[in-house]
Amino acid sequence: MVGISLLLESLLMFVSAIVAAVYGHDASMIPLLFSGLIVGIFGAFPQIFVRFEAFSKHRITSREGYYIVVGSWLLACLFGMIPYLMYGGEFTPINALFESVSGFTTTGASILNDIESLPRGLLFWRMATSWMGGIGIVALFSLVLPSGSGAVLTGVEVSGIARDDASTREKSLVKMMVSTYMGLSLLFFISYKLCGMGWFDAITHAMSTVSTCGFSTRNASMAAFNSPLIEMLASLFMILSSISFCLIYSIFTRDKQKNMFQSEVSRTYLLVLACCIFLVTANLFFSGTFSSFGECLRRAVFHVSAFVTTTGFATTDCNLWPSMSIIILMVCGTVCGCSGSTSGGMKFDRMLVGIKAVKSKLAGVANPNQISVVKVDGRPISEHRVSETKTFMILYFSVLVVGALVFSAFGLDVTTSCTASMACIGNVGPGFGDVGTVCNYSFMPSFLKFFSTILMLLGRLELFSLFYVLGIRPRR
Repeated sequence: MVGISLLLESLLMFVSAIVAAVYGHDASMIPLLFSGLIVGIFGAFPQIFVRFEAFSKHRITSREGYYIVVGSWLLACLFGMIPYLMYGGEFTPINALFESVSGFTTTGASILNDIESLPRGLLFWRMATSWMGGIGIVALFSLVLPSGSGAVLTGVEVSGIARDDASTREKSLVKMMVSTYMGLSLLFFISYKLCGMGWFDAITHAMSTVSTCGFSTRNASMAAFNSPLIEMLASLFMILSSISFCLIYSIFTRDKQKNMFQSEVSRTYLLVLACCIFLVTANLFFSGTFSSFGECLRRAVFHVSAFVTTTGFATTDCNLWPSMSIIILMVCGTVCGCSGSTSGGMKFDRMLVGIKAVKSKLAGVANPNQISVVKVDGRPISEHRVSETKTFMILYFSVLVVGALVFSAFGLDVTTSCTASMACIGNVGPGFGDVGTVCNYSFMPSFLKFFSTILMLLGRLELFSLFYVLGIRPRR
């Protein structure tokens, strides 16, 4: 099964090599071809030596599922380094690992100081890693597995709260998510092209937007296009990509399950998002950060959307913004979008369940005889799911604090340390201070770059999976 994920990765490398050939056989074509061949060989070996009959009949256990999912992600990131290493330039081994992990986990952080100097084939591969990582490496190949095996793997890679929200079988859940992902990718590509982007920029930025990664082909990110229309469209697309794909899918079907306009989670999420945009706009306007209200609204909509969806696109230096706006963006980059989307972070669903659990507890204190049940959309949430949510939130903040301490131990200032930890574990990309929206991570020593990749993987795999495989779990 891990071999299948490597074959998919190899296929994307060959597609990137074709892009390199189309753009004049640029300097990345040979590295991509050799990389695709190497990864393809490693992916093919298991298919040759494992009998398909035994493979198709084997029922995967939960323990095996954890190792398959984590193994697929780790090997994808490691093999994803090869094109960068073979190309050279800024890509030292640690830089190549950082860029590969940042792409696959859709973090969007970078060590590159001159993105535009890269050949088109390598730029496309960089975007392809984010596009493959956005929907989930395992989700793509679980479609071809027996239903029992696919369900176990989906259960590991997709958060439990997202599966509850879909109220459908695991196989159908993955089909709904992949179908929506493909459809949004196409929609974003066509829209960007119609708004004036070139073919290459349109397809690469569509891949980066739908995966909420934030990689760009330009050094100035979205600011390079200097188009309010593109920025507004990108804001809308980022928000769409941060809402459960199952809820978006249900808009276009006649399924009885709720869609994004009926879901309490998505409606509350959009309301909170609108409030954050209003507060940031007002703060920017009254502080005189920008000259006009329209400019304040434009910047607020784009950057609040970029942080809350963990996309990380940028059009200006947010380090220069007033403290209230920075704090709101930091909160957005911690809570982030909804489960079942490509957004990272703690997830808004968990925050909503946590708030309702606190409210339920307070009601119980006031009236001990009252039985309080946490409900979302009128549906009771099981005690197991509420407990899992609380555990995740505590663990998430614990890792965030540890990350900030490690960054600060290497001499980084408080703002940079805290927001770098937030940006890596939340898969946001930019933070504030030395890792702000117009900065990157190239200045960090090798150890901190490696530590950042661990935080990115922890955030993308939602903590539990990687901790389980590393043996960080209670003994019976």
